[in-house]
Amino acid sequence: MHGMRLRTERADGRRALRVPFAGGATARNALERRAAGSERESREARRPRRSIAPDDGHALVRRVQAELPRGTGSFREMVRIYSPMIRRRAVRMVGNECDAEEIVQDVFLRVFRSIDGFRFERPLRNWLYTITSNSARNLLRARIREGRRRERYSKHRLVAGEADHRGAPSIREPLLRCLDRLDATTRLSIVLRYVEELTFPEIAREVDLRESAVKMRVRRGLDRLRAELGGRHGVG
Repeated sequence: MHGMRLRTERADGRRALRVPFAGGATARNALERRAAGSERESREARRPRRSIAPDDGHALVRRVQAELPRGTGSFREMVRIYSPMIRRRAVRMVGNECDAEEIVQDVFLRVFRSIDGFRFERPLRNWLYTITSNSARNLLRARIREGRRRERYSKHRLVAGEADHRGAPSIREPLLRCLDRLDATTRLSIVLRYVEELTFPEIAREVDLRESAVKMRVRRGLDRLRAELGGRHGVG
């Protein structure tokens, strides 16, 4: 293969020295590839590196962490920005605006308490979605338990009403009116204890509470019944 000579002109117009350049077309191709590679590297260097997108919310999280608990300006900003997103997701899960608003409040209460433990490898939006889903599931479970308690208590109330209708002397009607003013869990706990004669461990399993919590509810419920009935019927 013949060498390639580069011909140059001197400034005075005379012919300059011919410089041999071995390799011919192969060398030119190598130079072109090298130049193309250098150009690609240059473009890659100029291209901005991928970083966390602004809507990942990390900057806002850091501001909230820095301000709480003394300052709440950035936290209020977070509530303003993300409340609509959380509300929409909650409505899809629970089916109504009232429960969805309760979920929004619960989500930001949890955020307020746990923002210091936020993990920056994921977007704020994903974290809020997870909290929203958990809060919605908890609310749905609570609604189901509440419905079961109401249904069971209603059966006891129906039986008591039938007994009164037969003329059996009792205090059931005023007692039931007072029971109706208690929350569903306390009502059912008292009925299970004094009508079905269940033990406190058994009641705890029925209402999905600790035994100590059941005892406290029953005690407070009885105190309220005594106060409303005025102690005239020997509730104890």
